[in-house]
Amino acid sequence: MDPRRAAEQPRLRWHWNGKLVAFCVVLLPITVAAGFWQLGRAEEKRHARAVHEQRENAVPVDLVAIDVAADQQFRTVVVSGWPDQQHQFLVDNRMRNGRAGYEVLLPLRFGPDQWILVNRGWLPREQRGSIPALPETRVRLSGHLYRAARLAPVLGPEEVVEGWPQVIQQPAPELLEQRLGRELFPYQLRLDESPGLETGWVMSGLTVQQHLGYAVQWFALSAALLILGAIGNSTLPEWWRVRRRRSHE
Repeated sequence: MDPRRAAEQPRLRWHWNGKLVAFCVVLLPITVAAGFWQLGRAEEKRHARAVHEQRENAVPVDLVAIDVAADQQFRTVVVSGWPDQQHQFLVDNRMRNGRAGYEVLLPLRFGPDQWILVNRGWLPREQRGSIPALPETRVRLSGHLYRAARLAPVLGPEEVVEGWPQVIQQPAPELLEQRLGRELFPYQLRLDESPGLETGWVMSGLTVQQHLGYAVQWFALSAALLILGAIGNSTLPEWWRVRRRRSHE
């Protein structure tokens, strides 16, 4: 190589841009943490689906034999008890096939002082005033146990209402126990079948694939920040332009 041309070759070196460095230092940990959080959520969903598939085909057990200290999510159970149809809740903003409606929660007494909330299914909003009735006698119900890992945020506190059924935004256990004046079983019972209401339960929220897709996006943004930082804090653009020009000479 010509010594003069070699001497003219720009050197790759750093020149720090304080604002750009601060921008990357603040955002990079956030994007990396968000990517790993999405990976964690994907693993949670994968585990939950595996448990769901395993337990939904298991032989139902009687609710009174359930050990509530163990994880009983999606456990198939049967229960006999007396429904309290005078104190039902309507969980608002539950969408199915593009239609707004409610999930109907019914207290069921299955022991001397033992109560569980039975999720009877989905009711279209226009049918709010005509909730199908259950027999007034002892009933035997089957379904699977369910407890939400986390409740979605709401815009404000639940309004104090009178009369029944009561419309609520989220089935927060503390709120429901307070309004009923009873201690409740720590899981809901989602019914397999419910005349006049829709069951067909599906696992809510994002799928495993969606969480993985979001993780890829966050990690791609992290990589873009690193590249931006490298370009903006060095002579890399000038060095690359000179190398390309000379490669074509």
